[in-house]
Amino acid sequence: MPAPVPPPVPPVSAAPGLSKGQPTAFQPKISAGARHAIVVRADGSLWAWGANQQGQLGDGSTQSSAFPVQVAQPVSKDHYWTSSAAGRAHSLALRDDGTVWTWGGNDYGQLGLPGGPVSANPRKVPLAGPAVLVACGPECSFAALSDGSLWAWGKNDQAQLGTGDRGEHSQPVRIRIAGPVVSLTIRKSNVFALTANGAAWIWGDGDFARAGVLPNRDKAQPARISTDADWTAFTGGDSHALAVRKDGTLWAFGNNRAGQLGDGAFSNRLTPAQTGQQTHWVAVEAFGRRSYGLTRTGDLLAWGENTYGTLGDGTTHPQITPFPISPAGNWTAITAGETFAMALRGNGSIWTWGENQDGQLGSGRSFSSWKPVEVSFPKAE
Repeated sequence: MPAPVPPPVPPVSAAPGLSKGQPTAFQPKISAGARHAIVVRADGSLWAWGANQQGQLGDGSTQSSAFPVQVAQPVSKDHYWTSSAAGRAHSLALRDDGTVWTWGGNDYGQLGLPGGPVSANPRKVPLAGPAVLVACGPECSFAALSDGSLWAWGKNDQAQLGTGDRGEHSQPVRIRIAGPVVSLTIRKSNVFALTANGAAWIWGDGDFARAGVLPNRDKAQPARISTDADWTAFTGGDSHALAVRKDGTLWAFGNNRAGQLGDGAFSNRLTPAQTGQQTHWVAVEAFGRRSYGLTRTGDLLAWGENTYGTLGDGTTHPQITPFPISPAGNWTAITAGETFAMALRGNGSIWTWGENQDGQLGSGRSFSSWKPVEVSFPKAE
């Protein structure tokens, strides 16, 4: 049965410097939350789909959507979106002028704003300067500013904000970390950060910390995982971490109960150790007890737990070593949510797989998929 066709929408205004029919200025940016997704398309417009019980889609409603809906534009058409981040039930987006906008649930101050538990429309976060990066945890938020500083707000019961305390913060608070942060992953109450000098950092007292990894660190503020400074990618799941070195090798540590370290075994590692002998890795992603990796040739591989078909191999069987996701080649980005995953191909198309109870696959269908399906964007009139 053919998929239902989404209704047409008015044409989206192109970002400055972009004209319709002309080559795009940047590749789309993708971000998966618990059960919703946020995407910046190549024209600088912002779209979302999936669960929306707390207004996390940013379209002014609390109605979930199996089709992408455009996030309400809060300002003039002279500006465009550059990146986004999705939490459990809230979202962040970064605009070209460096302003950060947020919407969705606000039970723990994760919007960085006063004014009630829910905002279904984007609102500007008061920051000390222009931002260059945003990231979300389940109920917390982060922004890296152009001056190199890192700020956080929201839930902090497990020291996930890295501010040295465990108190909730409804307004941005500065985190003391050496060097500008270039990537951030927040899983449950653990934060994994990479700085511009190639150093990898962790903080928080969630499952990862309780697994006994790096026991002698202060969990309430950033601590380096080693003295090494040749990391190019760093991320983590609930209780494991993945990293890539400059030489393209893959390293992993933490819990390995589901084979999420990818070494073909189930033994935990308390410190980083190399996984396999390949030197082709360029990016990694993780969520829960599963892992994903991208290679220089554009191949996408997955391993670990496979509940809901989240490894994209057409089964729900776990994989204890990296297993390729079809089709081979031309994958450029990967992001993982609680029960699904989303990836970007070189032609700009976006693909999802896994559980689809809240429409988080964005396919317009109501059923789940154990293999990648293409997100169905509305066509402009």
